[in-house]
Amino acid sequence: MNKDQVLEAFQKSGRQLSKDVLFEIRDNSKKYKKELIKILSKEAKKPQDPISKFEQNDWIYSMYLLAEFREKEALSPILKLFSRKGNFLNPLTGDIVLTNLGQIIASVANGENDELKKLVLDTSLNEYCRAAFLEALVVMTELNEMDREDLYHYFKDLFKNLEKEPIFPWSVLAQCSVLLFNKSFLKEIKQAYKNNLIDEIYIDLEEINSYISDPELSQLGLAKKKYGIIKDAITAMDWWANYKEEKVV
Repeated sequence: MNKDQVLEAFQKSGRQLSKDVLFEIRDNSKKYKKELIKILSKEAKKPQDPISKFEQNDWIYSMYLLAEFREKEALSPILKLFSRKGNFLNPLTGDIVLTNLGQIIASVANGENDELKKLVLDTSLNEYCRAAFLEALVVMTELNEMDREDLYHYFKDLFKNLEKEPIFPWSVLAQCSVLLFNKSFLKEIKQAYKNNLIDEIYIDLEEINSYISDPELSQLGLAKKKYGIIKDAITAMDWWANYKEEKVV
């Protein structure tokens, strides 16, 4: 198949796509990178209706592939897509926000964090997207692409300035702060529990204390949350994509 045929197969509606199409694009990233940016930017400019039965996922495939490529140009359209106001998440994109969005953003941000810091504090945005933006900062810190002390002071500001409502960023903040900084924020975390700001199903105070008492467990906790960049987009998408088995390339 030539480039046009590959892109035609790539842009068909639905999740079903041959892995060979993805391998072709991944193995020839320079040839397809601009096209992936166009697809992602087009979606950011005019997003699909989240309740539409017509499922166009080429932009999601593009987002993951560009994350593996660590393509900086992907950051702006991704942030535009996930910092919209209103209820724009369908079941698939909602699961992606909870599972991989922080990794994806960190993969393309390449250390750029100023905009993410602002978005985390934007009360008009989706709370789960805000939490993913926060996770992206953690990933960049783990990659040494963001200064650890900078993140420490940012967390300190968040405990003071995050709205005093039980939103998901509070739960992520509590978990990440103890995983990265042990008991440095224990007083603030206990106060947040007292104010019923943290989802105890997500993480309870007993788990917080176990991370504090066992630094090795904290490192396992970080690993379990997959705080790292997207290194293999095809594997990272495997949980939601419906790959065809037959070869088309």
